[in-house]
Amino acid sequence: MKKIKTILIDPYDQSISYVDISDSNIQDYYSVMQCSCFDVIPLGDGVIMFVDDEGILKDNRYFQLGRQTFAGRSIIADSTDDGGTTDSHLTIDQVSEKIEWLPEGHKEEPFMSFVKLD
Repeated sequence: MKKIKTILIDPYDQSISYVDISDSNIQDYYSVMQCSCFDVIPLGDGVIMFVDDEGILKDNRYFQLGRQTFAGRSIIADSTDDGGTTDSHLTIDQVSEKIEWLPEGHKEEPFMSFVKLD
């Protein structure tokens, strides 16, 4: 298994660090993020972020990246042309400039909307 260099965002201790994980072992992602289900969010320029898909449903810590709020630990990596995952080209400093830590006790309410298809 190939190891890739990713960036871990940890809102619990408000840290951003490099972490090496397997590019193909899903259990590595679960273990590092301490979750049981994740989603992949495209951030642009080939950058992707793995987020706790149930994060908003748990007692979690939050952070904002850009103007979007996320709950729990997240991993940043790059995507390949064939849909795989590879080393993040971003640095910790670049990610730090875009992060805002939300205060302990911050909560987001889950919501769902339905769109009528004509």
